[in-house]
Amino acid sequence: VVLNKSITLTGVEMPTIDAQGSGDAINITADNCTVRGFSCVNAHPSRYVGIRVESDNNVIEDNTCKNNDVGIFLSGSLNEIRNNVANNNHYYGIRLQASDDNIITNNTAKDNGNSGIYLTDSNNNEIANNTANSNDHDGIRLYSHSGNNTLTNNIANSNREAGILCWTSSDNIFTYNNVNLNVYGIWLHNYSTENILANNTAKNNRKTGIYLKNSNNNRITDNDASNNDNYHGISLYLSNNNEIRNNIANDNHYQGVRLEASNENLITNSTAKNNGNNGIYLENSNNNKITDNDASNNDNYHGISLNTSNNNEIDNNTANSNSRCGIYLSRSSNNNIYLNN
Repeated sequence: VVLNKSITLTGVEMPTIDAQGSGDAINITADNCTVRGFSCVNAHPSRYVGIRVESDNNVIEDNTCKNNDVGIFLSGSLNEIRNNVANNNHYYGIRLQASDDNIITNNTAKDNGNSGIYLTDSNNNEIANNTANSNDHDGIRLYSHSGNNTLTNNIANSNREAGILCWTSSDNIFTYNNVNLNVYGIWLHNYSTENILANNTAKNNRKTGIYLKNSNNNRITDNDASNNDNYHGISLYLSNNNEIRNNIANDNHYQGVRLEASNENLITNSTAKNNGNNGIYLENSNNNKITDNDASNNDNYHGISLNTSNNNEIDNNTANSNSRCGIYLSRSSNNNIYLNN
């Protein structure tokens, strides 16, 4: 079905459009269309799509797109994709490419062969109240300079890689998302900068709750990154000038908060307790400020531990009742440590 003029297309009792492996089920090239209430199946191979939108100001709602290469594909602006089911597709449930100022809300994108929701070169989109669970790669992925997007109240659990992955994408806001039981809860990677992560829950992931790699100048505030199974609550690697404030990073397998080869970061007003190794750990990390944290009751090592880390400021922290030391330094010099308990 090709929509090349403005029209409202409504299915009665969810009729099926079966592409039979010969193209897209629905292809929208006109602006100002509405498509609702269809089951779009068997659009494959070669990245064919259940519903393809290559225009602006459309509404795609209450559809089911399964067993396609891509469930819903969007290349346009000012569209609204809402209340759709995009499960069990070969690659992506919902994909945005070079698409700006769209609303993606209340959709389900589960059990897809790549990511549930995937953005590339797409900006100023609102991604809210979606469920993106049990996908073979990521629940939600922002890729290749996708910026100024807002991701709020999404559930991205039990994916085989990250709940939310932000790759070379900056100035995004991630708030009130649940990203549990993945490999990584939220992963900022490869020069993703100036992002805000606030009030997210990243628990019981197989590696780390919140992970930054090669990513600078991000704000990590008011998140719960506890009970992660094999590694850390919050981990920074080769990441500088980030702010980690008011987070909970308790009961993780190794460190609550870990910095490796990461400089000039702020860790403040956070809780890193009852972790299996250290509460807060720095390795080869310099000129960081660690202040007003609670790093107590960590099981096997120290509250705050520095290894080969210099010129850091450690003040006004509480580091009581740890298995070994409250604050421990190894091969570290010129650190300023004062007013800790």
